[in-house]
Amino acid sequence: MNILGTADQVERAFYSAFAHCSVQEMDAVWADEDAICIHPGSAALRGKTAVMHSWARILTAGNAVDIEYEVIQRIVSEEMAVHIVREILTQNDGRVEVMATNVYRCQDGCWKMLEHHGSQAVAKVTSAATVSDVTRTLQ
Repeated sequence: MNILGTADQVERAFYSAFAHCSVQEMDAVWADEDAICIHPGSAALRGKTAVMHSWARILTAGNAVDIEYEVIQRIVSEEMAVHIVREILTQNDGRVEVMATNVYRCQDGCWKMLEHHGSQAVAKVTSAATVSDVTRTLQ
């Protein structure tokens, strides 16, 4: 297994797995303990088994989705990272914008996804500052 050394690497691997409909790649990014996932409009799925069951259904549905994402904000400490992400999913002629919160944890030098919470975007996030690559460090 490829060791994911940063939260950004995990994020790229997560969206790559999504884009390539790869259950195996998706499984590799998730933490074995404490995983939680909330897909838009659904209840919270707790535990890696439930999370991966949902991703397996999504990724094997046979409907490829083009996905673009933009990190709006990063909050990072030595062991945790929280990314606020704008996702644009395009399938056939439909396009959906989703706002997501992705939480990552580092254990033994390996970062894993701990939480993904997506909800359909209602309004566009705006700011006077450039919001596409904001990084804050927690102390």
